[in-house]
Amino acid sequence: MRFILILFGVTYTLAHEHWEADSYHQRKRLRERVINQYRDDYKEGTCGKLTWEPILANRADPPPKAVIAGHGRSIGIHGEDLYVCRIESIGDDPNNDATVPGKTWFERGDSCCNVAHDGKTHSASECQVLTVRPRAHSGIRLEWESIRTSPNQMVPSDALKLGNDQHYGSLYSCRFRDANGDFVPGQTWFPRRDSRCCSAEVAGHEVTGETCDVLVQKRC
Repeated sequence: MRFILILFGVTYTLAHEHWEADSYHQRKRLRERVINQYRDDYKEGTCGKLTWEPILANRADPPPKAVIAGHGRSIGIHGEDLYVCRIESIGDDPNNDATVPGKTWFERGDSCCNVAHDGKTHSASECQVLTVRPRAHSGIRLEWESIRTSPNQMVPSDALKLGNDQHYGSLYSCRFRDANGDFVPGQTWFPRRDSRCCSAEVAGHEVTGETCDVLVQKRC
């Protein structure tokens, strides 16, 4: 009798865990369908005004006209689009602090931006995400421009400064392709002498690219 009760308890626990997991995935798929139907992300080449929108690690949806820079196939059930974000302060030492651009996705509750900087990775619960508010004229449009892994690669004339570091100077949003062929957003500076052109956080580690793009702005 005791064995039967134990077996029943194990069966009930497994069934309950399976139901919870299945219920979570159903909610996730439903949310993805709704988001894909009503999402309002920035369309590359559209004219507008750049703004930084504050975001929190509170499972919120992306703000309107947020800028997508890549895709994370291993995130969530079917992968997640990756947006340009930044952390305004990654250190406690004011003499060695930095504002660093990186990547994020929605919705998430663990943090609101992931960055790689100087061989380390950082995340935060208070961040900013890049958006472009529509404007018919006297605005800018965003594009991606190829850059080289060369110490002679200077800052593209229209590169968009999104951060700052006391050692490297201005920091820029960049991206490179991962093993799946998807773009991973990160940050870079000029000139670089490490034979790399972009640094990004991937699975808690700093990963660098050798074939990269940098985010630039064009008047419109």
